[in-house]
Amino acid sequence: MTGPETLMRVTRPTTSFVKEDQFQINIALAGFSRDEITITAEASQLTVTGKKPEQDDTEYLYHGIAARSFERRFNLADYVEVESADFDNGLLHINLERRVPGV
Repeated sequence: MTGPETLMRVTRPTTSFVKEDQFQINIALAGFSRDEITITAEASQLTVTGKKPEQDDTEYLYHGIAARSFERRFNLADYVEVESADFDNGLLHINLERRVPGV
């Protein structure tokens, strides 16, 4: 099914993966501020969480930008480590690098 009705069903942030010399995960987080996003790396799992404050009592006819909290988990391959993260203009960029010991 395609068309506008499909786009309305997206319930989590849009994500893209870039592979160059390193790996990069890009997540579109329109409507979130830097303070509302948490990035956690434990063992071989990366977790990105967005927490929105409680909704006000405003009644919207249509609210195009999602205002709900989310959690997104990524399984990391062996020896992949988080190098850095940057949040700019509603896009979260997480830079990863694979470091194999002894290579």
